Order: sequence, then structure tokens, then C-alpha cells
Amino acid sequence: MSAGWDGLAVTVRGDGPGVLWLHGYTMRAEVWRPVWAHLPGLRHVGLDLPWHGASRPARDGETLAGLAATVTAAALATGVRHVVALSFGTVLAVEMAAARPDAFRSWTLAAPALAGMPHEPAVRQRYLDLARLYREAGPGRHLTRLWMSHPPAIFAGVAARPAVHSALAAVIDRHRWDELRGDGMRALVRRPQRAAALAGLRAPLLVLTGD
Repeated sequence: MSAGWDGLAVTVRGDGPGVLWLHGYTMRAEVWRPVWAHLPGLRHVGLDLPWHGASRPARDGETLAGLAATVTAAALATGVRHVVALSFGTVLAVEMAAARPDAFRSWTLAAPALAGMPHEPAVRQRYLDLARLYREAGPGRHLTRLWMSHPPAIFAGVAARPAVHSALAAVIDRHRWDELRGDGMRALVRRPQRAAALAGLRAPLLVLTGD
């Protein structure tokens, strides 16, 4: 692991064509390792997003566009040509794709989201409940339990697979939750994104949705 992408930690595994992996909220690059084991012949580059894993927090005044430019430049400089993203990671991927539609050879967006778009009411309430519990009790496993409980169905898929659920909970247990101290993640997603911004994309785009 290194912190060479402007303070953002990167995990690299394997050799071959470079693939950038962007995780979901409260996770870190290591959640992708079981997937990497099934994809030999590739150089897997997992990025810890700001506030996550070993990465720095977002800086004062840092925008999603600025973060996307930083990640795109670093990825291209290290030979990455494909991008895979999950949930909150897709917000960054969409920003990267919209700004540099010719930069990468393929995009895969799983459980995609757009910045500034309204959440399902139950999901919005879950975020509010997390912020309240953090103020009352600080960081800890109680936040993991709340975040992964359902409804809403954010983690319903892994809840049906106990071994996967346990492994993912162990990763989220290590999340620091520092972004809940202030504006945190909201500062990066205030400006709405539009799906139409991807109209200029010049590479294959795979979107994975569902339960």
C-alpha cells in the first residue's frame, strides 16, 4: 500500500492491464480482494477514498471535480485503463467519466448513484440516524450495526450470505467515521450530477443494478 496519490492510499495486486477499483461508503480497497482472486492476469489498483482506509480526509474547499481530476491523472500515469466502482465510488467515477470521456477503455458501475440526487426516504433517514448516533456515542461498532441493518435494503444482498456479511462488517468496523464530524462527504456531493453528462463517453459502460 502507498499514499502516493496526493495522500490517497492505493493497494496494488497482480500484473497485467491496470484496473482502478473504487469502493463504497464506509469501506476500503481491501473489500475487492475476493473479487481480484477471481480475475488473474490484471493489475488491480484499489483506491481508499477520502476519509476511508489509510487515505486523508477531503481538504477544505476540495470539490468532487478536483478529486476526480487528481484520481484520473494519477491513474493514467500508472497505466490504469479500466475503472470499476461501487455505490459512492460511482459518484467519483461519473465525475471522472464526464470530465475525461476518452481517458479510459471501459467503465463498470455497480449500484450507481449520482451526487445531489434525492435518496429513498429510508436511506436518507439512515444517514441522519448515523450522524445522530455519532454525536451521541462517537465512533464504534454500534455505527456498523446501524449502517448494515435493514430496512433499508442497502446490505440486504450480503445479509443473506453470513460469511460475506461478517467479512464486510469487519471492514466497516475499522471505519473511523470522521466525515460525520462536520459537512464531511456532503461537501463533495452538493453539486448535482446528471446522467446526461455521460453522453460523450467513448468507451463501453456496464451498469449493474438490482437486489
